[in-house]
Amino acid sequence: MQGQIFFTRMGSGRPGSLAPSCSCAVPALTLCQVDELTGKHSIYLTRNGRISMAGVNTRNVERLARALHMVTTQ
Repeated sequence: MQGQIFFTRMGSGRPGSLAPSCSCAVPALTLCQVDELTGKHSIYLTRNGRISMAGVNTRNVERLARALHMVTTQ
């Protein structure tokens, strides 16, 4: 799934970085970006940006990648 997120973001021109950590991905996000992901995109993650990869699947990986792209390119 992390690879799919990377390549979806790469297609949008901004791959960014995801540091794999067991079952989590830790993108470099600010607190404002975390709040926007939760508030506007219903992407739920910890305040330090950790995303449970167990909740990411083939049906929602593109939505996650697009939301990450939107909040990191503003």
